[in-house]
Amino acid sequence: QESRGLGDVYKRQAMCLYLLGETINITRILKELGEKSTFLRNIRYTLIGFFFSSITPAASGGQPMEIYYMHKEKIAVANSTLALLVHLTSFQIVTITLGILSTILHFEIVKSGLIYLVVLGILLNSTALTLLAISIFSKRLSKGLINFAVKVLRFFRIPNIEKKQESLEKELEKYQESAVYIKEHKKLMIKTLVTTFIQVIIYYSIPYWVYLAFGFTGYNFFQIVTLQAMLYATVSGIPSPGAVGVSEGAFIEIFKGVFPATMMNSAILLNRGASFYLFVIISAIITTITALKTKNLKQKQEWLTKAQRDAASSHKIFEERYEECQNEKIQISAAHTAYTVALTLCHLAGLSNYENIKINEKAIENLYLALSSPYNSIEFIKRDKAYNYNNVVETTISTLAADMTLISNDKLKDHVTELINCLLYTSDA
Repeated sequence: QESRGLGDVYKRQAMCLYLLGETINITRILKELGEKSTFLRNIRYTLIGFFFSSITPAASGGQPMEIYYMHKEKIAVANSTLALLVHLTSFQIVTITLGILSTILHFEIVKSGLIYLVVLGILLNSTALTLLAISIFSKRLSKGLINFAVKVLRFFRIPNIEKKQESLEKELEKYQESAVYIKEHKKLMIKTLVTTFIQVIIYYSIPYWVYLAFGFTGYNFFQIVTLQAMLYATVSGIPSPGAVGVSEGAFIEIFKGVFPATMMNSAILLNRGASFYLFVIISAIITTITALKTKNLKQKQEWLTKAQRDAASSHKIFEERYEECQNEKIQISAAHTAYTVALTLCHLAGLSNYENIKINEKAIENLYLALSSPYNSIEFIKRDKAYNYNNVVETTISTLAADMTLISNDKLKDHVTELINCLLYTSDA
């Protein structure tokens, strides 16, 4: 009874830990490459990757969509690509090694018809591993891929090809620099391999927890994990979305000595439900929410950018009018439009999580300019609840004061120090 309870709990937890393993690897590699990405955001990328891998042939859609959403959130394409390739390479090394060892251990099970599928699966995965290694470390191949991409763009008469080629070559240069860093820091690769090994063992343990959930005790953890390793090696190379149908058929052949025939359908349902279908649903929900948020975020950024441009134009007109007639009311309008420019830039900086240094600097520059007017003040900004919602101005000042690396200009760093002092002074008063 106790083993049944453990099986019910751990079969779901195992899949959660499996996905966390990939998140840990991505977080570690991105951090080493100088990218600022939180663990929660990386969990989201992992779930997006899982969803698109599950619905595309040979799991080909997962990594490109992860790179797309990382790029949307200001992570360099070169670094996100390398992080995912390094993780995928370590994953292939672990699964191929475990697949070969498990096939040797359980050769009696596969020596009939399944051996051909096992060999095919291992060969396909080994080929993929070789291509991954070349794509990470071969500058010539990467350059060739860019030239091929440019030829395709020319064939379809895509405009601004030279600009796109220049952008691709810059990304390639950054990618190669990051690849050199990975080669020189072997400890990072070892950590990634160790994490991946634990991740894969946890994933392969799901049939064992299903086995316990039925109350069976004849087979141990090691036996079932190695059977699952052999199953994965058999089906992972087959270009079918989520290996649907193929996985179920191979499961019957490989586990027919483990689960009684009367329980086999239930075992397949529980195993695939916990390791695939449940998380396809969860990842689909996360992907949908992310897509909607990305769309709303883009619309908000476009609106704020337009508002900033309009406010900047108005400010310029008021400044010119004031120079002509020295009217105080016009001067007040000029001061308030300067504040509006700064406010919209603070909102834009917040939407990019303060990762866009150029916007951060423009926000501080315009905020300092706006507050230099006697008609604007910190007290005035604090009273503005309608447009300074979520206290975005104070948040911008505090965030940039806490991490000066978010600004590169020394003069603007001094402005941040002055602004935070003003903020603290008015709070004390």
